[in-house]
Amino acid sequence: MSSEKLNKNSGHRERLRKRFEKSGFDGFNDYEVLELMLTYAIPRRDTKDIAKNLLKRFKTLQGILSADTKELIKVERLGKQSVIFLKVLSDFIKFYFEHQVEKAEFQFTTLEQVVTYLRGVIGNYRNEVVKVIYLNSNNNILFTELLSEGSLTESYLNPRRIVETALKYNSTSVIIAHNHPDGVAEPSEYDDIITKKLYEALKLVEIILQDHIIIADNSYFSYKQQGGL
Repeated sequence: MSSEKLNKNSGHRERLRKRFEKSGFDGFNDYEVLELMLTYAIPRRDTKDIAKNLLKRFKTLQGILSADTKELIKVERLGKQSVIFLKVLSDFIKFYFEHQVEKAEFQFTTLEQVVTYLRGVIGNYRNEVVKVIYLNSNNNILFTELLSEGSLTESYLNPRRIVETALKYNSTSVIIAHNHPDGVAEPSEYDDIITKKLYEALKLVEIILQDHIIIADNSYFSYKQQGGL
């Protein structure tokens, strides 16, 4: 790489970093967020084209972070070190949110907080998974669990197990969530049926089903928000 090209890349990186220092990711395009992150794994080469190629192939940042290693390595100019960096980043996001919940008295006060947490812990799975959050009367988290992992299109949710766990932890309410890897947040007929079954099962033991939330790429569906609970 010529010194002229190297200097141009260095100047661009520095401008990106200064923008971030000033206002975080506000005003950044998705490719610019990824471009900046990749500068820490690719110290000398231009990362803009690599970021755009990744988004072209995997559509969203979430799609990139959930992509299989074998698929990532196929992206032009994305080396093994960069692939490992992206997988570490994906797992770090999950670790951060789970650690935050486990090590502190964490309380949900808004739907946005719940959605942010769920994006962090289940948003990057390539298969459908079910996350269950057990809460006390103050909306403090008592326990969370990844209940099941299904295929790309279907997950399995067991109302009896959720009721038993809720009673074990003296939970007064429950939030359940699952992801739609296809990027569409709209509930299926199965989602409607299982939500109703779980609501009725928990009601029998005087526990509230606060919400059932479906997480997709850049959207979500809340049964409570849409009047389904």
